[in-house]
Amino acid sequence: MAKSAWISKYASIWYLVVNFAFSWALLLPFVKTENALDSPFFLLARILASFGPALAAVVMLWLVEGKQAVKGMLKDVAAINRGAKWMAAAAALAVLTVAIPLAFLVYKGQMSISTRTVRSLLMLIPNLILSLFLFGSIADEIGWRGYLLPRLQQTLTAVSASVAIGLLWGLWQLPTYYFNGLVESNLSPIWLFIETVALSIILTWITNSSKSLVGVIVFNGVYRTLTQFFLPLAEAAGSVVVFQQLYAGVLVNMALIILLFCGGKTLVFSYQPRRTSER
Repeated sequence: MAKSAWISKYASIWYLVVNFAFSWALLLPFVKTENALDSPFFLLARILASFGPALAAVVMLWLVEGKQAVKGMLKDVAAINRGAKWMAAAAALAVLTVAIPLAFLVYKGQMSISTRTVRSLLMLIPNLILSLFLFGSIADEIGWRGYLLPRLQQTLTAVSASVAIGLLWGLWQLPTYYFNGLVESNLSPIWLFIETVALSIILTWITNSSKSLVGVIVFNGVYRTLTQFFLPLAEAAGSVVVFQQLYAGVLVNMALIILLFCGGKTLVFSYQPRRTSER
């Protein structure tokens, strides 16, 4: 078998190898260090590691399908005109995912947001921009949903592909849960996998329904920005794991509702009313 054909046959596996090798090589040196933030190289390593999924996708597309395939994917990322409605829906759902547990904890007196002023809330805008371009929201979706998802769906149902990607996505993020001094070190790795599987189902639904990556990039960016913004408050209140469980629980319920109405084969809602003659 020719080398190129062999790479093409196992393209999904090679994508994972390149993705994990690149990101983990940058992240693993900081696992269990006394305080990851003390290292002047930590922030740079974390930023670069977040590009692992996109880098692997671009490398595999270039090797197997050529530069035109790479250009096609990048155009899809920028195709805002094709996904305007889904961008709004994705942003609203992402806000809801975090707002529900936040409201519950505030109502129960287990967390306070009084320290978050209007000025600090305005910082969500630059935080969102950083999340999109530097901390993985775009890179995540280019790799996991833009590259790996359509290839897995050639042989698996949409929900099976989503669960597989969710577990792999959680594993890929796992080193960040062992950085001493960061809020992630106080979160539960078990709930991380519950979160990523449920999130993966939701993002597959958005991807397959909109036939675009724009909606999932927006969901990823807004969701990531809001959780990172409020996790320190939950940590200070001693409710950080409860907050994680609650927003993961919201994601699970969203995923179950999507499965109920769309089914697991395609994760696309399809309603065809009966014709008059069939009634």
